[in-house]
Amino acid sequence: REESRRRRFIYFFIFWMTLVCASGIWQILSPAGLDFLAGRHFDPPGRFVRMTGPFGSANSLGAFLLLAIPLAFQKCISKLPFLRAAAWAGLLGIFLLCFVSTFSRAAFFALCFVALGFCLYRRRWTTLCALVAVPFAVTVFFPFFRENFFSSMTLSDITISSRVKAWQLTWEALRSHPILGIGPGIL
Repeated sequence: REESRRRRFIYFFIFWMTLVCASGIWQILSPAGLDFLAGRHFDPPGRFVRMTGPFGSANSLGAFLLLAIPLAFQKCISKLPFLRAAAWAGLLGIFLLCFVSTFSRAAFFALCFVALGFCLYRRRWTTLCALVAVPFAVTVFFPFFRENFFSSMTLSDITISSRVKAWQLTWEALRSHPILGIGPGIL
């Protein structure tokens, strides 16, 4: 009974993540999204507009896709009939496309660490080599990935400088009010 309940929950989650991805794909294919694909539409920090779907931020969508991608991947590598495995592979491809469209640095690094751990645990050396080679090739051949993930990792990037400022303010608040704090929502 518990296994059946777990399986239903996973299918329910995958179904809703498919709808979330459809919403994100619609966002990209809207007129503003087509400007994004043409490389003409930028966020205020100077980076590409990122897929958010129904979430308020691209990082939130990336985090939820971090849950959906391994579930779809597990279905792809399990012993299923060819058509069902192909359907799961197609769904995994959609999830990965949406995941890349979020341009979430933290989610990308987390997925890379999980994939590397999986390959090391399962001793899949060919896959491990591909996991190292593919991101390298993507950053070499697609400059906007290189710009988003590596070149923008400086204190002049608004997302990083605002986080550093928040950490500094938090540290000052902890030092000045170590016992009771300052209350929620004050910073």
